[in-house]
Amino acid sequence: MAATYVIMDSIPNCDFGDLVRDGRIESVPARYDGATYDMGRWAYMCENHWREIGVGLGDGKGQKLILRDSDEHKAIQRKRAALPQPSVESLLSAAVMGDIIETADGCMVEPDGTCEHGQNSPLVDLGLI
Repeated sequence: MAATYVIMDSIPNCDFGDLVRDGRIESVPARYDGATYDMGRWAYMCENHWREIGVGLGDGKGQKLILRDSDEHKAIQRKRAALPQPSVESLLSAAVMGDIIETADGCMVEPDGTCEHGQNSPLVDLGLI
């Protein structure tokens, strides 16, 4: 699930231009960050550009941008809270393998890390590191 979205404190504008509305130029917020078919680069894209030139969601493709504390983020947190929590063994295995670990608010950190929002790695919270 984490490979298809990223939680952000602010949403950047689409890299592919602005919208002209009533003779005024308005920036269009991005909804995705991902690889493009024809443009040969990774970019922030609005919904329209993502549908036209985005390659999809997932590792190496792209991710949906979700604003922290938005209704969408709160829904993800509720869904995550209902899931079984990772076992201590799987967390320790991730630490040994050098993998990053997801915090309670969806940030990815080193096994002994704390995210920019103050959430510790589960291993730190459990007192294992």
